[in-house]
Amino acid sequence: MVGELDLANVETLRPAFEEAGEKGDVILDLSELQFVDSSGIRALLQAHIALKEQGRTLVLLSPTPFVRRVFDTLELAANGVDIRDREDPQG
Repeated sequence: MVGELDLANVETLRPAFEEAGEKGDVILDLSELQFVDSSGIRALLQAHIALKEQGRTLVLLSPTPFVRRVFDTLELAANGVDIRDREDPQG
């Protein structure tokens, strides 16, 4: 993901998740994502829940410092969202 994940473009995630089908875990590279708003967080959480129900994992890989602060503030990792740094792609 590059740029921003907000109300204006959050629907672009849906095809990506549908394309992933039932192929296993879904890894989103967030190293170039500069901004995420509440609609983006909601979409990520919905994907996390849907994948978890299928026994799969949504991995949010290498979020930028701003995005990481948003995730930390919302305690996403403490609530089961898999957030990893590129140096540790296996968790």
